[in-house]
Amino acid sequence: MTPYYVTRIPDKVSEVACGDEHTIVLTQNGEIYTMGSNSRGQLGTGTTSSKGCPLPTFLEELSFSKMIKVRAGSFSASLSSDGQLYVWGEGYFGKFYTPYRIKSGKMLEIADFNVSRSGAASIISRSGAVYTWGPNSGSKRKQRL
Repeated sequence: MTPYYVTRIPDKVSEVACGDEHTIVLTQNGEIYTMGSNSRGQLGTGTTSSKGCPLPTFLEELSFSKMIKVRAGSFSASLSSDGQLYVWGEGYFGKFYTPYRIKSGKMLEIADFNVSRSGAASIISRSGAVYTWGPNSGSKRKQRL
């Protein structure tokens, strides 16, 4: 395996997240670029093209706000500087092919969050409380935020 140098991102990169067949890049300006498979809408471009995109694509749908964190798993997520959590792709929260704002995200005062390849996600609040959602292996019930 040989690393590939990515040249089509116009700003310095502050964070990268690798998910299920896709990658999310966050720049120092708070912009997001996605690349890879889009078979489950994980690129956030509005479609589920099986071809995906091998080159970084600017995620215009989140350009209205500065993003400060990105995470990738079976779906994708980002946190804005004003505390809003956005998810996209197919997950236990539903199917969103463009970024969808989790309505309870701001009130949780998110300090950090993570998503997994299995579809689970977790949030840690600034007060130290933990919130989770996703598949519940002991039950067939789906949990939602």
